[in-house]
Amino acid sequence: MNQELIDLCWKKRRGEISTSWDYIAAQNGYTSGEKLRLSFKSWRRKNERESGKTYDNIELVGNSDELEIKKRELYKERQKLFDVANEYRQMQREESREERFYERLDQSIKSLCPVDIPKHEIQLSQSNRAVICSIADAHFGEEFELKDFSGGIINKYNTQIFKDRMWEYKNKIIKFCEDRNINHIYITELGDAVSGVLHISQIKSNQIGVIDQVIEYAEFMRHWLNDLSKYLKIDVYFTEGNHSNLRLLTGKKGDFPHENTERIVSYIVKSTLENNPNITVHHGENGVNYFSVSGFNVISLHGDKEKNIENSLDKYTRNYRINPHFLLCGHMHSSKSLNIGIDRFVLQCPCFAGTNEYALNEVGKTSNAGAKLFVIEEDYGLVSEEYIWFK
Repeated sequence: MNQELIDLCWKKRRGEISTSWDYIAAQNGYTSGEKLRLSFKSWRRKNERESGKTYDNIELVGNSDELEIKKRELYKERQKLFDVANEYRQMQREESREERFYERLDQSIKSLCPVDIPKHEIQLSQSNRAVICSIADAHFGEEFELKDFSGGIINKYNTQIFKDRMWEYKNKIIKFCEDRNINHIYITELGDAVSGVLHISQIKSNQIGVIDQVIEYAEFMRHWLNDLSKYLKIDVYFTEGNHSNLRLLTGKKGDFPHENTERIVSYIVKSTLENNPNITVHHGENGVNYFSVSGFNVISLHGDKEKNIENSLDKYTRNYRINPHFLLCGHMHSSKSLNIGIDRFVLQCPCFAGTNEYALNEVGKTSNAGAKLFVIEEDYGLVSEEYIWFK
């Protein structure tokens, strides 16, 4: 062995270089790293016998701490690369699962019965007014019958009652708009479209399972909207409620904010009605929508994340640097309109399902089942409100 190779072997043994024994061997005419290592070992033993010195003691004892440090540093670097690779693989798996989920959803959508999409496009009238129509807290899939002390019915609800109310609502919307020569409406679906399983008691009151709730509700809404679009031009805005949130693993509120079944509802409706010239489907970021009606800006959301609904307009103005005039919400299962400034209103919309067992027995609140229509006029803003009550 020449001196240059001996020095290189010493550096390798001390951990000063990361080059493999096989690579050093190949560069110096050895057939394998093992043969080079054994050859170096023989050279060391021969020189130890001739000189009477032990190279292990002389060369390594003084550098043992430094070698250990280098070993730890090398381990940490390897661990970093391992962690990065794991994170990348996890990200790829999640993206693949999401893509596969929507691929399967698309396949399911194709199997749905087609709707009779209108072939004519409604031309907007010259009216300077438009109507906002609320659908809040439908709780589709829930079934109950609340009675008073004498056995009279306070409120009764199931999937068929929801559908009957929606067809009644459709007819009242059409008549309301015809009487005012308005043919452009904005439908705000304000969340809690399905009952879900937010409270344990809902397992008992749910008429159908959560997945069936989502599919059947989306199936009904696409038919209902399509039928309404034969008479009116529609922009529909979907939000996300707390009842439709999937509380995976921990069961805690907000742990998985994007796991919300109302995303599936809007996806199905949008996918199946994309060729309808009279409907545009919207779903805002994080379930919050921001849009303009007759020159006035509107925020629509569910309302479960608002600590004080009266301050919410100011909050969104500050945080998002926007200028909203109206905030529409549901969630509270009651209705009220608050004028909190010039051309600034908080419009809390009634619950479509009405009072349920949880609201009556746990919260101690009752409310009529209903919806609300708001007329917005250019230059004037909110000029009228119309309650639609259901029996």
